[in-house]
Amino acid sequence: MVWKHGQPLFYAYCLIHDLNRRRQACIKPFNKAYFVRYNLISAFSFPAGITLEHLSMNYRTLLFLLGLFLPAILPAQQLDHVLGEALIRLEPKTDIAALSARLQWLDGQPTQFKVVKPVSAYMRIWRVSFDHNAISEVKFLAHLNRMPGIEVAQFNHLVELRSTVPNDPGFANQWQYINTGLGECVEGADIDADLAWGITTGGQNALGDDIVVCIVDDGLDPSHQDFGDNVWVNVAEIPDNGIDDDNNGFVDDYAGWNTGSDNDDIDEINGHGTPVAGIVGAQGNNGIGVAGVNWDVKLMIVVGGSGVESEVLEAYSFPLAHRMRYNETNGAEGSFVVATNSSWGVNFGQPENAPLWCAFYDTLGVHGILNAGATINGNQNVDEVGDLPTACASDFMISVTNLNCTGNKVTGAGFGVETIDLGAPGQGTWTAADGNSYGGFGGTSGATPHVAGAIALLYSAPCPQLTQLALENPEAAARLVRQSILDGTRPNSSLDGITVTGGMLNLNNSLQLLLQNCGPCPGAFALEATATDSSALVSWVSTDSTLSSNLLWRPLGDTVWTVLPDTVAPVLLQGLQPCTAYEFAVEDACADTTALSAAATFLTDGCCDAPQGLAAAVSIDSTVLSWQGGAAAQAYRVEVVCPLDTLVFDQVFEPTLTLSGLDSCQACLATVQSLCSENLPPDSLGTSLIFEVPGCGNCIDLGYCEPQGSTSFEFLQAVAVNGEENVSGNDGGYGDYTGFSFTLETGALITISLTPGWVGDAYPEDYWVWADLNQDGEFDFEQELLGSVEASTDEVVAISAIIPEDTPIGSTRLRVAMAYENSPTPACGVEIEGETEDYCLEIVDEVPPCSVPQGLSTGLLAYQSAGVSWSGSAAGYLLRYRADAAAAWSILEVEANTAVTLDGLELCTGYTAQVAGLCSDGIQSAWSAPVQFITLCNPDCSTAGAQLAAGSITDTTVMLAWQPSSQAISYEIELRQAGAANWAAYTAEGLEQAITGLAPCTAYEARLRATCEGVNNISAPSPMFAFETTCLTGLAEAVKVENLSVAPNPFGDQLQVRWSLPVEQDVTFTLYNSSGQAVLREAARISGKAFRTWPTSQLPAGLYWLEVQLEDGVQVLKAVKE
Repeated sequence: MVWKHGQPLFYAYCLIHDLNRRRQACIKPFNKAYFVRYNLISAFSFPAGITLEHLSMNYRTLLFLLGLFLPAILPAQQLDHVLGEALIRLEPKTDIAALSARLQWLDGQPTQFKVVKPVSAYMRIWRVSFDHNAISEVKFLAHLNRMPGIEVAQFNHLVELRSTVPNDPGFANQWQYINTGLGECVEGADIDADLAWGITTGGQNALGDDIVVCIVDDGLDPSHQDFGDNVWVNVAEIPDNGIDDDNNGFVDDYAGWNTGSDNDDIDEINGHGTPVAGIVGAQGNNGIGVAGVNWDVKLMIVVGGSGVESEVLEAYSFPLAHRMRYNETNGAEGSFVVATNSSWGVNFGQPENAPLWCAFYDTLGVHGILNAGATINGNQNVDEVGDLPTACASDFMISVTNLNCTGNKVTGAGFGVETIDLGAPGQGTWTAADGNSYGGFGGTSGATPHVAGAIALLYSAPCPQLTQLALENPEAAARLVRQSILDGTRPNSSLDGITVTGGMLNLNNSLQLLLQNCGPCPGAFALEATATDSSALVSWVSTDSTLSSNLLWRPLGDTVWTVLPDTVAPVLLQGLQPCTAYEFAVEDACADTTALSAAATFLTDGCCDAPQGLAAAVSIDSTVLSWQGGAAAQAYRVEVVCPLDTLVFDQVFEPTLTLSGLDSCQACLATVQSLCSENLPPDSLGTSLIFEVPGCGNCIDLGYCEPQGSTSFEFLQAVAVNGEENVSGNDGGYGDYTGFSFTLETGALITISLTPGWVGDAYPEDYWVWADLNQDGEFDFEQELLGSVEASTDEVVAISAIIPEDTPIGSTRLRVAMAYENSPTPACGVEIEGETEDYCLEIVDEVPPCSVPQGLSTGLLAYQSAGVSWSGSAAGYLLRYRADAAAAWSILEVEANTAVTLDGLELCTGYTAQVAGLCSDGIQSAWSAPVQFITLCNPDCSTAGAQLAAGSITDTTVMLAWQPSSQAISYEIELRQAGAANWAAYTAEGLEQAITGLAPCTAYEARLRATCEGVNNISAPSPMFAFETTCLTGLAEAVKVENLSVAPNPFGDQLQVRWSLPVEQDVTFTLYNSSGQAVLREAARISGKAFRTWPTSQLPAGLYWLEVQLEDGVQVLKAVKE
């Protein structure tokens, strides 16, 4: 391409910007206002004849040439830069003082070179001065560009303040921005756009990412002159190549998306979308037509939302996919979509009838997208009559009603104190129109895009905190912008008491409210790190209010920061440990305060990472595995598990491995694990891949096309061949049942029975049956048609045919189809109103001698096992089964039995099983019809109603009790001191548990778990029960038990306790077993020397504890039963 003389280009910024982070820099001309805002460079033009190829050079050379050409291009009488000043960008690690010393002389003349101040620490840009009277400015600029240590140099160009009133000739008609009170209009009844434009006119966020608004409507006039490069395109997509280049689920979505045609045809249909888009973002101050709320913005056009609800959801899915990719990649991919506009809806629609539609706004909001919706064009209370989408109760929907130029609500516009948020100019607003023209627009359709545009304008505010918040917490950023818009409304008497805010949209108020959250010292943002195994290059962006920055870093989890004072990004951290997580933050100092950024983390290289990109190149003879190894990997362990083969390679030194000798027709799981140095353990999981070994026969191995169909009305319910039936049900248009194989004899008569299924009423249907008789992987729809029936309304359609005698022996495919009468033949690439199913055929010379087992069924089902039985007369059988989500079969060989129990199954999982007979001479029958079953699921298990309580508490013991849980078969008590991290567990079979050995005067926490029937079926813990053991006060003086003992010890059939107690007291004796259960208890009032004897023959041998509870304390003795 050739740029014509006088066409403005703004290329210098992209040459000095960090291009590794941005995606669209240097691809197209930039918006001039962007560079004024950043005080970087003014516009320049290329002379006629300079082509894009002339720019294929490094940016230093390019800007050097610009420095030579630019003065010659500008008019001689116009001074465009500060005399004797330049801007230079240093190479990393260049010392500015040392550089300054080398620049004091040029051609023997003193330059008086001085460093004035740093301009951008992040970009390493400095402002410098020199004596322009002593040396040539152009020559010295060229000298700077050649100087080692300087990446690029340019003059410090003059910029001028620009009017906040655009020069668009139709702007005088746009009363919504500046209302001068002409005609019946009321002066000042506008949205204060001129004041807001004094702060920002839209464009990019603080990181330079384009701000995108999605216009969901009927398209855009492709010939309209007033949009220019404000129309969004997907730069990650190559148009019209039939490939989803950016893997977002939309093929060739270069210009936008059309939900009706499933492509990017966004040309306008009914003239509604162009004026809506013009209000949001017609280019401002371009001397053409009108201005939008945003002079600079990206308009993502989606055609949809005005037909059926499914198109509404698909339309919203498009901006969601692009914003999610932006969020996931931290802005490296996708698009920064901040708003959608919906100037359409369903009058009197009820949100409870459209839960998916309303819920979609919450999903969009979670990912950072607000939504502006137009309410009903009628004087209706939406709170009472309903409306979609403006009655949807979502925090991320802003519902808008219509105001005229007097500032009053239009009579024919909806309202609602609970549903309609605010009003905006709508009636008679002047904007772009279809046919590359301009005109008045109205209704709530015209009011709503002012709000969508306001959302985008706020995101362009000079507020780095908002940009950082949008990256780290998109939902919170969206809520902040929404609140700023609602809180910034100007009170309006016509809306008071009938809308949520009672006010009218005001751009300036909302911007001022938003900027209050930015503060005088915004702090650093966009913290990034690029790490090796022993170092990391960290960078950040600080605002112009920052005077200096301190870098803080430490290993993740440490409590002490290492502080590097007065640093300038980027900074290289060295001496780091491999495979270690670190965090860093930046403390910015401003004139009166400091701000500490949020911490960012990074992981150094050197971890024993799992291999990536595992792939398998499969042929009938061999399989070649390949992968990309991690940097620390020294070798690899490879394991290949197939139903018929298992291969293990303990050490593989190259990232590729050839496998030979695998049995054909099986699914295999390959796992590759990295092996690293001795001080790094191998990666724990490795990388896995399932691949299919060919050799299953032509039916499976040949590349048959997959038909397409719609089953909104009819489908194939069942297919039977010679009485052997498969009940398939609705498969959504195509069912692949090549796991079924029918054996047919050449020359034999066969009968195929097709049973239709209906979503509603029955209709006349056409039916077809084909067999790939020549086994070439394609169906000849005329020569290989076995039979067909037209316009049948029968409940079962039977088609009979003879397999030709000359049909090749072997495996091939059978295809059956049904479609609404007069539908086209279901060829490849043709979608029918109906369904197609594929099956395998095994063509033989004669009926095989080994019959297929019959009556396969399941018997006793358990949690991890199932009984399977069948009937047959074969010498043995093969039983294969697999979980519904599994690709590979497990195969079990069974001798003469016709019943078997499958063990080791997964809990609560669906399975499919088939059986085949093994006859003499090793002949195997075809597989039987499948049987499906589900293993038992664990019943619900909870401690509901089993609230813990304490029966008694002493200084060292507690008796815990609880009510039974209906599902429990046993219980477990968990106990810990209050505030402790770990729990002690006590198994209880009854409904109480004594726990001894506690600390006196101590707070404890206990909770209960129930174990129920099933496999590892343990409940969640009960609510916490807190208690405190009693305190011992003056125990040494109060308790005078002497000669306390048990005899004999060990004891047998009886246990005797002796003591001497000088003071008469109430005493309780309790004997506990080793599990803490009380097995004996007696209370008495005693004094003096005495003893008690209890029979203990019934107690089992083991360890016991005797607790003697007195009025003032407790003593515990250990005893052993033999």
